[in-house]
Formats: sequence, structure tokens, C-alpha cells
Amino acid sequence: FVIALYFMSTAGMPLILGILFLILLLMVFVVMSRIVSETGIFFLKSYWLPVGVITALLGIEAIGPTVYVVMALISIMLAGDVRTTLMPYLNTALRIGEETGRERPGRLAPWIVVVLIGGFIVAGAVTMYLQHNRGIHSGWATRTLPRMPFDELARHTSEMSARGVLAESTAASGPERLAMISPMGDAHKWVILGLGLFLVTALARLRLAWWPIHPVLFLVWGTFPMTHMGSAFLVGWAVKAGVVKTMGAKGYHALKPVMVGLIAADLFNAILWVFIGVTYYMITGLSPPV
Repeated sequence: FVIALYFMSTAGMPLILGILFLILLLMVFVVMSRIVSETGIFFLKSYWLPVGVITALLGIEAIGPTVYVVMALISIMLAGDVRTTLMPYLNTALRIGEETGRERPGRLAPWIVVVLIGGFIVAGAVTMYLQHNRGIHSGWATRTLPRMPFDELARHTSEMSARGVLAESTAASGPERLAMISPMGDAHKWVILGLGLFLVTALARLRLAWWPIHPVLFLVWGTFPMTHMGSAFLVGWAVKAGVVKTMGAKGYHALKPVMVGLIAADLFNAILWVFIGVTYYMITGLSPPV
């Protein structure tokens, strides 16, 4: 945290903004880890970035172009696509060690370090090899994400220039920036509403046995993973609720092998198409049609 603050300050980030930015960044990782641990969701993304939240709540004039692009670059690099963020995987590893009944976190730590360093080296080498020798055809990872900070910076600077505040915002010092704070639209109202809905549902879930809504709803709805998997989770919940209601705990355990079989069949189907794609490429030298 301290080292990150130092590097951001050398790039022009004020200390208070740097602390707020890093707290928001840590919030993404910690809350995603909690969601994965509590719900079992295996594909998850947050649909906000620290730079977006700070800009919306303070206004671009109060931040200035230099600080904005620093926050935008760091946001994209560290939280641009958090489906592969590390902390949930570490939580899962610690849980697996815990379930064996003999592996304490302290004993797992050296192995985790070995896996992290080894994974970094192998993944880095393979990524560099594939990028430089084979090319990448992912528009999201190679075109959209890298351009996003600069596209947004250009948009904000154009808007400020049109309003005649660009020079003032660029030259402003710390105390002067406080006077420029102006939330964008109704951003602060949406933050208050979101916090209120979360707190009300969380308290109701703790206090009322019949309360049906989990506060995690407000953290995952509208995200890319839920648009693809939400219906499947709903069906899974309905099957489980129906079995428990009609057949009790005994029936629930009796039908577990059936559900495991469905999961295994789905995984086999996915792996099968991977081999078909590899075979197609080896024979034709072309990427398989989607």
C-alpha cells in the first residue's frame, strides 16, 4: 500500500486521492473474494473502476487531466478485468488446506509463494511467446482496454476545454481543487441508494428468518457474468429448493450424484470442443470457426 502510494505520488497523485483510490481498489478484491467464498460463484466481475467512482463523485475539474490518466491507467492494469483477480483463488486454496484437517495457513504459505512465482514466470513467458509469434485476436484485451484510459482522457479534456475550465483545472493546487468539487449528475444519490439497499437487506437477512433477499444481489446484478449464468443459477436453486421441500435432506443427498454427473458432462462437452479445435488447427492451419 505504501509503495503504491509512493509511485502514484511521483506520477502526480495527491496523497488523499491516492489513499482513496487504493481503498477502492482493495474493496474490489476483498468484496469479490467474500462473494466467491459465500456464494460459490466461479465467474465474477465488478462493473466499476476506482477512477470512475472518484471522477463521478468529485468531478473531473477537481481531479485534473494528469491525476485522471494516472488513476485510469492503474485502474485498467489492476482492475480492468477482475475475473482473474488473485485473492479469491488464495481464499479457495486456504479453504482446501483447511478441509484436510492438517494444513495450516502457515504451512501452505511457502507452497503458495512457489506457485505464485512459478505461475508468473510460466504465464509471462507463454504470453510473450504467443503475442510476439502468433498474435492475439482478442479485441477486448488488445484494443478496447488499452485504449480506454486515453479515449476517456480525450473526452474529458474536450468537455473541459469546451466549458473553458481546462487551463484552470490543470493549474489548480490542492486547496483550489477542493473548491472545484462537483459530482457528475446524480452520482452521489446513486451511491447513497446502493448503500441503503445493501444495508437494509443485510440487516433484514440477519434479523428476519423469513427474509428472502441476499444483499449480494446488488453486487452482481447487471454484470456480464450474471447475464450469461444468472438463469442457470436460478434453475439450480429451484431444483435444490424443490428437492429439499419434497424429499427432505435424504433425497437431497441421494440426488447429489445426478447433479455431479450433469456438471461432469458439461465439462466433458467443453473439453471435447477444445480438442476438436486443436485438431482442426493442426489439419488446416486455421483458427476453427466459432
